[in-house]
Amino acid sequence: MVVSLFPVGRNLYDPRYRRLVALLRDARVDAGLTQAELAVRMGRRQTFISKVELAQRDLNLIELLEICGALGVPLADLVHRWEADG
Repeated sequence: MVVSLFPVGRNLYDPRYRRLVALLRDARVDAGLTQAELAVRMGRRQTFISKVELAQRDLNLIELLEICGALGVPLADLVHRWEADG
């Protein structure tokens, strides 16, 4: 069973979700990666990264872990930054 970060369908409009997506985008840029390069690291298509960064796709916890792993950013660090921005 995959756990969604927020109730399905509502996350895309939640300002907390948009902050999380912005943090992921910033982490990718800070790592010097394009969306395509990150996608290759994850074994995904570039469109997956694009939809996540545009908050057009719900992101579940497993996918968040995959993104963090591909970026070399510990999930705990990302969550700490997300909470601090809140």
